[in-house]
Amino acid sequence: MTTNGHSPGLSQPPRGRTVALPLQRAITIARVSPPGTMMYEDSGVSREEYVRLVLQSLRDIGYTQTATVLEAESGYAFESDLIASFRESILEGRWDAVESVLRDVGVKNDDEMRVCQFLIRQQKYLECLESRRSDAALQILRNDLAPISFDSDRLHLLSSLMMCTSIEDLMRRAQWSGAHGGSRLDLLGELQRVIPATLMLPPRRLERLLTQAQSAQRATCLYHNSHAPFSLYVDHSCSRVVFPGVTTNVLAEHDDEVWNIEWSPDGRWLASGGLDRQVMIWHVGPAAGSVGRTCHVERVLRDHESEIAALAWSNDSANILTCSEKTVRLWNVKTGVCSKEIQDNSQLVTSVRWTHDGSGFYTGSADTNIFFYDTNGTRDEHRSLPRIGLRVMDFALTPDGRYLIAVGQPAEVTPSASRQSTTSIPLQTDPEEGFELPVGLHSSHGDLRAKRTQMIVFDLAEGTRKHSQIRIGDMTSIKISLDSRIALISCSPNLVFTWDIEQFQLVRRYMGHQHEAQVLRSCFGGADGGWIISGDEDHMIHVWHRDTGESLEILDGHKTGTVNAVAWNPRDDTVFASASDDATIRIWESPTWEMDASELTPISLKPIFSSTNGATAGSEH
Repeated sequence: MTTNGHSPGLSQPPRGRTVALPLQRAITIARVSPPGTMMYEDSGVSREEYVRLVLQSLRDIGYTQTATVLEAESGYAFESDLIASFRESILEGRWDAVESVLRDVGVKNDDEMRVCQFLIRQQKYLECLESRRSDAALQILRNDLAPISFDSDRLHLLSSLMMCTSIEDLMRRAQWSGAHGGSRLDLLGELQRVIPATLMLPPRRLERLLTQAQSAQRATCLYHNSHAPFSLYVDHSCSRVVFPGVTTNVLAEHDDEVWNIEWSPDGRWLASGGLDRQVMIWHVGPAAGSVGRTCHVERVLRDHESEIAALAWSNDSANILTCSEKTVRLWNVKTGVCSKEIQDNSQLVTSVRWTHDGSGFYTGSADTNIFFYDTNGTRDEHRSLPRIGLRVMDFALTPDGRYLIAVGQPAEVTPSASRQSTTSIPLQTDPEEGFELPVGLHSSHGDLRAKRTQMIVFDLAEGTRKHSQIRIGDMTSIKISLDSRIALISCSPNLVFTWDIEQFQLVRRYMGHQHEAQVLRSCFGGADGGWIISGDEDHMIHVWHRDTGESLEILDGHKTGTVNAVAWNPRDDTVFASASDDATIRIWESPTWEMDASELTPISLKPIFSSTNGATAGSEH
């Protein structure tokens, strides 16, 4: 039951309330009582809930006088006197008072009561240890914690803390910040999980709701490409013009097909390699007004005995790894000197990645070995993953350093040594694997179940194989999102898909491009990886919205053949590169600096204002 929107248990100021404001004379605030209980007549938002959220926010940012006036005028209290006293007791360490009102503040379930009591007594115990009151701590451990313990391992850890030799040791082992270091606020947060939100509002609740609204708008903005915060005053929408759909530079120094491109972590250099057995290091200069961006070959790395299968920059952009046939080479980019040549594999080395902590690098090979090397190129058997039963086509490391995810063929299938995918088998629905694949694709190659590739997830922290999944068709490349949650996998025929690493399940499919026989390397693009980019075998580049799967752009820039790889600049969200069989690399940008009018139109097969997003010139950027 409510009165004028008031919840039972909350203090209700009288109709007229005298408020004493600091440094001012007391004033009488008349209470305003609009009809109904909602914000507006046609609204679904409770007025009481909204006002209480505003009261919380005002207090959080220091507008306490304004909050006091609003409480008097609205008749709504931020929280009841009971909750205010409960909060104060926790922050002041009055533990008996805290326990005595648990039932009154909404902890009804016996199991929840036991958990709350344990957390309170644990805090009391740790504070006794911190203040060197060992006898009192021992009594709490024996008489208060042990009888209600629901976690024997936790109780054992708490017992061992009696042996800590210093306060610093206690805090480190208990992962605790001390009585006056924020631990009481942490306890309040833990207890608040079981207290009804109507009595005790979750922290920063209004800000959380606004952040969720902004996130939802960002997720549905098809052309969002900015890390900058945007206004709450209007609905957010980016113009399609921000998309980097203009070719600003064509790099044409290679003699044959370009298969791989990789940006340096600092975004200043682009490495490329392919069929001509050369790796070129391009300096990609900054945009310079009407002159545009200048690009030139800074260095050429030669002496490869075969085509370039893979490239990887070191974290400091000073060194690069190149893979050619069975050989991995470590180069100093500044001098162009090869400092290490590794020939540990019996078959083609297909992929290489530096670890995100810079401690070394992994290599993957068709001989089923994934080897780890330190920064000097010395193999570390302990960290290597030999004979994994997979002829590795590609692998990737999650940015948090926890997982290595490899794709390739089961070892009994003979791999191809060329850049072509080992098979070109169309995908069909496979109910046993729960992976709904494109409809309308029919095989002329016999039994699809004999044509499979596999994905394996290794937990590097635990040293175990976490997941393994066999797929129909050929998975040819893999990239990982910056938050380490999502894998992006190119798969022939005609499929790119995202995969949830923790849940180990399909997230979304992206289709419409041509991918039958070649190795295509797709990537995430834009701010926060909001776009999916892939080349195809008909000289096009396809762009999809990551969250919706909607096709956004089909870029027609390369002359002929396959667009083998795309790579987004890690430092500039408005620049990406593409590599093609036409022996060129194209730099694509947003038209954000002065160009000729003819250059301002994206080379896209989609009309400039056809987006269902409805964003046109004049939309918020």
